[in-house]
Formats: sequence, C-alpha cells, structure tokens
Amino acid sequence: MVEAAKLLSQSDTAALLPALVPIPEGWFLMGCNSGQDNERPVHRVWVDDFLLAACQVTNADYARFLRDTRSLPPPCWNRTGSMNGVMRSAATR
Repeated sequence: MVEAAKLLSQSDTAALLPALVPIPEGWFLMGCNSGQDNERPVHRVWVDDFLLAACQVTNADYARFLRDTRSLPPPCWNRTGSMNGVMRSAATR
C-alpha cells in the first residue's frame, strides 16, 4: 500500500485515509460455548492497543482505492467489484 500511496498527491492520499479510533489494550472474552469447535470454549485474550477505522469501507470505496492507486485487486475480488462470498448489501451500507 505504501507504493500505491506514492502514486497519489499528498491531498489525494489524505482523502483516502479513514478516521481512526484508538482501541485501548486489555483483556476480552473471545469465543462461544455453543458455537463451532474452533470457537469453543469462551476464553480470555489480551489485545494490545490499536487503531480501528471509525467506519466500514464499502465495496465502492475499495474499488475507488484500487483504481486510484493502480493496485491489483486481491484474488477474492470478482469482476462485479465485490468480494466473493460477501453479501453485497452488507458490504455497501
């Protein structure tokens, strides 16, 4: 992505950057006792602090990013501009 960002002007790059929200470090409960085998049991997991985008990226946003940065799409990106196996309605809200 760094190489792709070099193709854009500084103002264009800033427009592509999402608003980020800091997530503090800490413990959380992960898993589900009634879920699939790879989800059991519920267990405590430590996560270091990180930044998370405040809004989801739509398929249209991602397609624009690919076009503007002249980046190749990942193998799971199909010809209609969406991720294979992802419901289009969920990914475009």
